[in-house]
Amino acid sequence: MSKPLQASQPWRRRCNARCRQPPQRYCHNWAVRGKTRCKFHGGMSTGPKTPEGKARVVAAMVAGRRRWVERMKAAGQKFPGGRKPGSRVVKVAKANTAARERRVVVQLPKQYRHMSLEQFLEAGKEALRQLQERFERTGSLLSE
Repeated sequence: MSKPLQASQPWRRRCNARCRQPPQRYCHNWAVRGKTRCKFHGGMSTGPKTPEGKARVVAAMVAGRRRWVERMKAAGQKFPGGRKPGSRVVKVAKANTAARERRVVVQLPKQYRHMSLEQFLEAGKEALRQLQERFERTGSLLSE
């Protein structure tokens, strides 16, 4: 009976990084000695070791971020983060007789990500006008 591979060479292990290609779901290359990944998935990467090298990397990241912010401002786009703007569904306490929840639904255009700030504000004002109109008509913001 032969010994298993791991018993004779404990440092030998497979990379097991997730792959995008359909035939394989995980990488089956051998990991770099002393690491958990192969040379193609970061096993050979050591990163900067000296303080000057680390400072150079941080400076490059800060400069790249600054360029990205300037591009976003020049295009008039909103910075991603937090909850996405758009129609919100607000849950309201269930009525005793109703089995399902009643909701306030505000319709905003689906292309809000490609709008300028002025267009987005105008769409929000239009949604507020719709809610005010509904409230004056029915006396409630809840949709029936």
